[in-house]
Amino acid sequence: MKTILIPTDFSPNADKALDYALELANTYASKVILLSA
Repeated sequence: MKTILIPTDFSPNADKALDYALELANTYASKVILLSA
């Protein structure tokens, strides 16, 4: 996994998804792109 796209609306659930995605990114040395929806 080279890049993880994280769409967000900055809600509490989106924050939890962001935390999880960042853990994945650290595990797989992936680039993260944050998209404000």
